[in-house]
Amino acid sequence: GVLEGLMTLVSELELRGRSAQRNSSVSYLETFVQALYRALGETVYDNVVNAELAAHFGLLKVVQASLSKRTEEDMLTEPILTVVNNIIGMSQSTHPLLHDAGIVPLLVRFVGCQQTAHDNGQQIATAALANLSNNHAMREQMIRSGAVEVLATALLQFPPESEHVVPFPTVSYMQSLSAVVKIVGGGAMMGLAPEEEAITFSVNGSASTRQYDERTNQLELDHRSVRWMLEYLSASMADEPYPPNTNIYGTPWKVALSISCIARGSRKNRRLLCDNGVWTLLLSAIAHLDLGPLGA
Repeated sequence: GVLEGLMTLVSELELRGRSAQRNSSVSYLETFVQALYRALGETVYDNVVNAELAAHFGLLKVVQASLSKRTEEDMLTEPILTVVNNIIGMSQSTHPLLHDAGIVPLLVRFVGCQQTAHDNGQQIATAALANLSNNHAMREQMIRSGAVEVLATALLQFPPESEHVVPFPTVSYMQSLSAVVKIVGGGAMMGLAPEEEAITFSVNGSASTRQYDERTNQLELDHRSVRWMLEYLSASMADEPYPPNTNIYGTPWKVALSISCIARGSRKNRRLLCDNGVWTLLLSAIAHLDLGPLGA
């Protein structure tokens, strides 16, 4: 009842806000709505039942109507995107509702916004697309919405590996890399074509592929991206942040899924993974799995 009440109140206040845009009280109203969205974000965070209830009660359509008229600098953008990301991340059963609500194109739009002093919304939208990429059923919708192209932009932020040494990635790089390798690497024919017939999506700093080709059948990463992804898995198993000194804590199965797609991508990737100790890391991960009664 509390969740439904919060949603009803947000919907009514959003309608009032639209009708009072020229009224001096609108700033107070938006401050209150912002607090309500933050409360909704906390309510659905780390709670599968609440996330599913919120989605099925129509919250995604409410936030779509609000986000569609906002910019990245709007005070409500960040808390609204947080609600969306928390719902997407908590339950894949909510993902079929995203199409009717028109959420994916909005996420792509915010990821593609030019960075400003208020780029938290962009980071949250990127995290939401990264969460969506864990669901193979969303792959085609993400490709059609241009998700690969906007996410690949973050992969251009460093020079090619041969030109510059970068010890650690940025948060935006790792979130984008995690999503791109799962979307591109999730193709049915990925890694199966003979080398001479391969249409390759390349990740190598500013020399990375910028436009996704639906015929792509090979994914190749530079050495540092493979190394960073393995470091990400190691950190997630140790419950440590990655990149270091951030508040980003990976989920082991999600990072392992990225590595699986990297391995499928090409012979080169598999060689780089082996050269960087993937077998030792995976065996360690399996040894620490909680198998419950099956492991007894």
